Amino acid sequence: MEILDEPDLEEEADAEVDNILAEITGGILGKAGKAPEVAMPNEEVVEEEPAQANLDEMRDRLEALKG
Repeated sequence: MEILDEPDLEEEADAEVDNILAEITGGILGKAGKAPEVAMPNEEVVEEEPAQANLDEMRDRLEALKG
């Protein structure tokens, strides 16, 4: 298991994978570039805010009906 602790091992593995992919795809994959990194929205927060707003609105309407 000591072999997994080598700091350069991951870089060497990535380089080997890149070489194999370049060989398989004829170099086309390397020309494509990297996909853009886009942060995914936190769905819980996005859904939570409208739910809270709706809840507040319903409470206000209920109070208006009571009064």
